[in-house]
Amino acid sequence: MVNEPKWVAKWAADRAAGRGRYIFRLGLSYGAAMFIATTFVVAHPPLTASLLLARALIWAMGGALFGSLMWWISEWRYQRHLRTAGRPRDPRAP
Repeated sequence: MVNEPKWVAKWAADRAAGRGRYIFRLGLSYGAAMFIATTFVVAHPPLTASLLLARALIWAMGGALFGSLMWWISEWRYQRHLRTAGRPRDPRAP
């Protein structure tokens, strides 16, 4: 299981950096990894410029969606932790 105090401290730092930066950083790394895996590792038909562009766009959007989802889940967990720790809910939270 996750070490809760460490996770809370890390999430507070990630959160302070901002939602956009978090989504970009996490989404870019996820999207890039998936693009490389599906384009160059998995067997596929011959690569063309249009196929590369299409896959890059698909995984860029997928990465943004993944980053947004992870932000939402982490924020939910953080707010739940604050409530159970007896602290008031952060008013800046969505």
